[in-house]
Amino acid sequence: MKTFLSGAMALAAATPSLWAGVPYAGNDWLGLDEELNSLASTVNLQNNGTDIGALIRSTFYSSSDFDGGTGEDLLGLALEDARLWANGNLGDFGWRISMDFAENEIDVAGTDVPVTYLAKAEAGELGNNNYEANLQDAYASWNFSEAVSLTWGRYRAPRSLSSTFNQDSLLFTQRTVLGDYGYRFDEGVMISGRYDGGLNWYLSAQNGVDGTEDDLNFTARMELMSGNGASKKEGAYDASNALNATLGATYEDDGEAGSYWLVDLAGTSGNLGYHAEFYSFDDDSTDNDTGLGLGTGASYINPVSMFAEDANPWSATLSYLITPETSEFAVRYEDLDDQDDTTLLSFGYSYYMAGHNAKLQFGYSMLESDNNALDGDIISIGLTLGFEGYAG
Repeated sequence: MKTFLSGAMALAAATPSLWAGVPYAGNDWLGLDEELNSLASTVNLQNNGTDIGALIRSTFYSSSDFDGGTGEDLLGLALEDARLWANGNLGDFGWRISMDFAENEIDVAGTDVPVTYLAKAEAGELGNNNYEANLQDAYASWNFSEAVSLTWGRYRAPRSLSSTFNQDSLLFTQRTVLGDYGYRFDEGVMISGRYDGGLNWYLSAQNGVDGTEDDLNFTARMELMSGNGASKKEGAYDASNALNATLGATYEDDGEAGSYWLVDLAGTSGNLGYHAEFYSFDDDSTDNDTGLGLGTGASYINPVSMFAEDANPWSATLSYLITPETSEFAVRYEDLDDQDDTTLLSFGYSYYMAGHNAKLQFGYSMLESDNNALDGDIISIGLTLGFEGYAG
């Protein structure tokens, strides 16, 4: 493992210089660069305001001491995203539909449950995808004034900044565990507003963990922005020299499944990017009684009951754009405050070939936990190609 780690880190450090050392060969390299930029950008069909596109993300994982409870070394490729999407606009109305063929659910007690990537690792299914078509977004929006809009259908509620970073624009191959926890699609209706003074607000009611039964999942969020606010891109790539930041606060209540509140902050200043989040879960968030047939002790398998009683998990991320438009280094610490006292320290390096639309990512994560299935070091090498697109 040490040999592999040294090789991976050396490759990460040498990549920019290797590209810089390639001799110029007339228009061939220029043409190749143009083709790469064209391939990495959105595949657009401009017809009555309609855009379509694709995103492919895959990650190679290696670890000799993180076995996900299987007793075997972790070694292999995981397909994170194989996404097709379409956006459209017609006057004050918009729509979006997206499908992902990389399975983000696992079977627990006969039920397909959306989980965090640590849940997959704990279950030994980090790379076991069924490659079925999974509906993600399917919503319509109506901007019925300059400041207020309505969203109706299946969408991802803006629970936190870490859960709303675009999937193609992540600093690491994975979101924070808390961001992964909030990255959930559900049917519902949301009203939101944006004002020139730098205030955003969102009120959302979705089906929640019990589907169309008696409880709804209510989410209320408010954001205060400085400058242009935090970007949907994680990190400092393509950021201006000015200070741009967003301070947010959220309260979410899913009935018997429990509730929590959070505060988070993200922004950029020149070559520096930063993000921090703090959650506070109530007692009911760990009752494991979610109607999913999971039983007790569900831990990470249950996306609602993943934290210890009265848990206060948090994370902090810092990145620096080493070479503008080319490479960025990031470090992240996460304290899950869960029943297994799990913490993660991660280092990441992104090499941008065409911005976030075509990039290589190298990561090294150190996990410490009382749960042997979540204890060990992981090396990751990821490739992103494509663009997520977003209707609004």
